[in-house]
Amino acid sequence: MMSHAARESEREALRHGKHDSRCTISFNKRSSLHIGDKSERIRWYNLRMSKQRGNPNWCQPQPLVSFPPVLSAFEMETRKLRLSPDEFVGSEPLKEWARKNKDQKFVPPDLLQAWGFTS
Repeated sequence: MMSHAARESEREALRHGKHDSRCTISFNKRSSLHIGDKSERIRWYNLRMSKQRGNPNWCQPQPLVSFPPVLSAFEMETRKLRLSPDEFVGSEPLKEWARKNKDQKFVPPDLLQAWGFTS
């Protein structure tokens, strides 16, 4: 590796054209590249990579995101009434809710039969 002082002296020599006639390659602060010898110098500006476009991960499947389970209206009502499964059949407020909502919301069929709401 070159020391800082050696690099600086090489840069000064390149700046003032005082370098040997061998082929030199150097980068300056503006990302330009100098290739050539004393008599011929080629400059390329902006040697940065072109702007990448598109999705580089297009062929890699995304992991499936698990969503929290959604409670049914029946389960929300039983939680609101603080009922355990053993208390479902004997609960009058739940029976009244099921009578009003049996055609629009899910109510377990065995409870509907226990309450006599099905024929």
